[in-house]
Amino acid sequence: IISQGLPTFIDRQYTDQLGISTEMCEKMSIGTVTNTEKFINEIAVRGGWTVDEVESYGLRHNLFGPTKITYTLHEKKGRPIAFATRELQYDGRFGVQKKEAVTDAKGHTRSIPKWTNSSTSVIYEKADTLYGFHYATKSEDINKIYVVEGYGDAAVLWSFGLRNVVCVGSTAFSP
Repeated sequence: IISQGLPTFIDRQYTDQLGISTEMCEKMSIGTVTNTEKFINEIAVRGGWTVDEVESYGLRHNLFGPTKITYTLHEKKGRPIAFATRELQYDGRFGVQKKEAVTDAKGHTRSIPKWTNSSTSVIYEKADTLYGFHYATKSEDINKIYVVEGYGDAAVLWSFGLRNVVCVGSTAFSP
């Protein structure tokens, strides 16, 4: 759904500002989900699930939103397995108003997380996933792989033609 860039709930204004090409956004399913409810409902409809089932699989509303850049994580064969989102309200990037904290339904105040990741599941473990591995292995220069820290770093390098790049997903790194 993200790769198709459906205009009703996917936007690319922030990825444009990062320097991630539209081609890379489509290829790697990167974008901003502007209407989380429609997005989750569309996933449910396409998969033949209920919204509750979709959310029980880790695709929760707090994972997406109009101020978050969503990166789709893929397994070695290129199938989507998880999402990582970067909250722009964390530090007020790209003109998004900075937000110091939020209050949850129970009245607890907490700071806004910079990153939110899909839950660990039988198909996704953050420390065992190299972002872009399936893409990097298609590179002509597979004898050399560049490892970068962030999802955006990898996507920008891909946009500029450097294909043999993977990302460790921030602080998680497997043996």
